[in-house]
Amino acid sequence: MRRVASGIAYAVGTTLCCVAVLLPFRSNLPPFLAALLLVLPVVVGAIAGGPLAGLGGVACSFVSYIYFFVRPYETLVGSRQDWTALVTYLAVLVVITPLLLRERHQAQREAERAAIVERLLEVSERLVGSQDLEELLAVVASAVREAARCTTVAIFLYDESERRLAVSDGEPLQPSWVASVAANPDAELFDLAGHPVAKERLALVRPGARVGEVLLIGGTLDRQLEPMLQTFANQASAAISQAQLRDEAGRAIELEETDRWRRSLVGAVTHDLRSPLASIKAAATTLDDSADGLTPAVRHDLLRIVVDQTDQLDRLVTNLLDMAKIESGLLALQLEPVAVARLVEDAQRSLGPVLEEHPLVLDLDDGAHLVQCDAVLVTQVFTNLFANAARHAPAGSPIEVRTRVHGDAIDLFVVDHGEGVRSEDRERIFRLLDRRAGSSRAGVGLAICAAFVAAHGAVLSVRDTPGGGATFTFALAPARLEEVLR
Repeated sequence: MRRVASGIAYAVGTTLCCVAVLLPFRSNLPPFLAALLLVLPVVVGAIAGGPLAGLGGVACSFVSYIYFFVRPYETLVGSRQDWTALVTYLAVLVVITPLLLRERHQAQREAERAAIVERLLEVSERLVGSQDLEELLAVVASAVREAARCTTVAIFLYDESERRLAVSDGEPLQPSWVASVAANPDAELFDLAGHPVAKERLALVRPGARVGEVLLIGGTLDRQLEPMLQTFANQASAAISQAQLRDEAGRAIELEETDRWRRSLVGAVTHDLRSPLASIKAAATTLDDSADGLTPAVRHDLLRIVVDQTDQLDRLVTNLLDMAKIESGLLALQLEPVAVARLVEDAQRSLGPVLEEHPLVLDLDDGAHLVQCDAVLVTQVFTNLFANAARHAPAGSPIEVRTRVHGDAIDLFVVDHGEGVRSEDRERIFRLLDRRAGSSRAGVGLAICAAFVAAHGAVLSVRDTPGGGATFTFALAPARLEEVLR
């Protein structure tokens, strides 16, 4: 209605202009010239507001013609011949209206096509930077359905000899229909009523290979857009091929990483398993073969070896289970406020006799007694770090645990006074490495420590201890007051 009102306003304005121009000359002006010029309001009204506004222009033109240019002036009285002007104006309106409607419809279609082309170009630019195949296919399907104005778009991809539905956009597809298309891609597709359901197909091809096919279901495709849609499909084919290559490369890297991890795990645990097993077997064999000739003290020492090495095997199995949880993504944190002293005590208790020759020294900074963490995991971190320190530090040397407040975190330090870690090995010791390729400290325990610390959003690092040895450092969040008071 706003457009009609605007058209009528234009018609009235044009009529007033025509009357103002002709009125000074009306006494010498033949009436038919005035009638001819007053056709303009009809045309202007129809162009600006459509047929209804054109009728408004007819009324304005006819009334103005009779009132101002037909004697007697300033009356609405005219002869039968003068009323032919009304027929003329209506005839002009009838003739120009279809032309105007066709022109407007054509302009709308061109505007819609331009918008669709712009949309496809915009989507094409997005395809270049797309990384995920599923996301890319969803973008392509949505863009094609919007451009083609169809009810559903289905994209089928070729995977070696298999043809599979990769994505659909719009109305849901029946599984039987999908199976039929996948089994026979060139067959004519009909619904239960016998009507074609996939009239349009866009091939997804790249040089030397056919990537897949886009099926347009429902609606009628604008033939003038078909070349643009096919060009878009060709660009999409290149992007899909790149995404598939990236996925294949990613799977290959995953398989290679898994294989490397398995090889590294075997290499890392080989020594850790063989050493305690050998000690247990030697002690047990001695006890069995020479039981009568052994003194009580020797027998006690041999039994102690069996117990200690069994505990070491138990810790190794625990580490392997923890590593399996990490690799499978099943590791979940149970955060709670915990005293650092309690974590140290629990780790010391689990190690038992391993720390008999290494006194633990606590140096806790003010305000750094409570941390927010998963107590089980951090206890395991301390356990592995203490066992590592005891293995590489001389008997009688202390193992120190220090805490320092550092900004919004609490830094924790486990300090030993052993052989230290070479600078070139300070990153490798936290990975599952073959011992032949790195430091003697390499193994499962430190890899577990690094993984558990990383799960808390921190990094486990090592540096030299002044005077000799290694200092392992990581940070934890301080305990929240509301958690402590709960």
